[in-house]
Amino acid sequence: MALRYLEQLEIVQPEGPYLLGGYSFGGLVALEMARRLIAQNLKVGLLVMVDTYPAGASQSTGVLMGRFFGLSSHQKIAYLKKRLKRYRKGITRRIDMLRMPVALKNVRQACAVAEHRYVATAYPGKIVLLRASEKALRGLDDHQGGWGTYAAAGIEIREIDADHGNILEQPYVRHLAAELRICLDRGQSNATTPRSSSILPHAGIPNHFSSDQTIPILSPYPGI
Repeated sequence: MALRYLEQLEIVQPEGPYLLGGYSFGGLVALEMARRLIAQNLKVGLLVMVDTYPAGASQSTGVLMGRFFGLSSHQKIAYLKKRLKRYRKGITRRIDMLRMPVALKNVRQACAVAEHRYVATAYPGKIVLLRASEKALRGLDDHQGGWGTYAAAGIEIREIDADHGNILEQPYVRHLAAELRICLDRGQSNATTPRSSSILPHAGIPNHFSSDQTIPILSPYPGI
């Protein structure tokens, strides 16, 4: 998948620096793209992950339950309320899945398999993590989202007032967009060439910040 994205990206721009990013599973794709570009001695000016966890970061039910019982009473109540809300949303999504075209279901399944099989390795550059402030149980004990051991040049954390499921929805996406704009401006100002391509998490349609700056979009699920 990363190779396919790179083929398309290099048609638009054969040289760096590149500004890459992705949401959720899309962040892993962006990471692998950045790793391959650097291996080709091409410059990656920015790598942004939007609430992405390392592949294989899932934990056993026993560990998660132990973490839950370690919360205060207030935290437990707040967590259960959020879980109930997500559960209701999950039912709605499952109903929508039943109406989804078979081809799109196959894409989602392929992405799930790819995420499960992907093994992250050390990344030689810096990672910027735009992380939801409302964390799942697995993210409570690691403020670096599990990426601290992978980012050789360090990790920058910028929290978004949202949770994983609504971070791309209004009004939370406005905060995400503002933080992302800061990252892009900084990445572009540090670029050694006037043109740099970005791959960003979005609804799946291209945007153009300027006439000399093509912005392909990296969605968590290709084709969406």
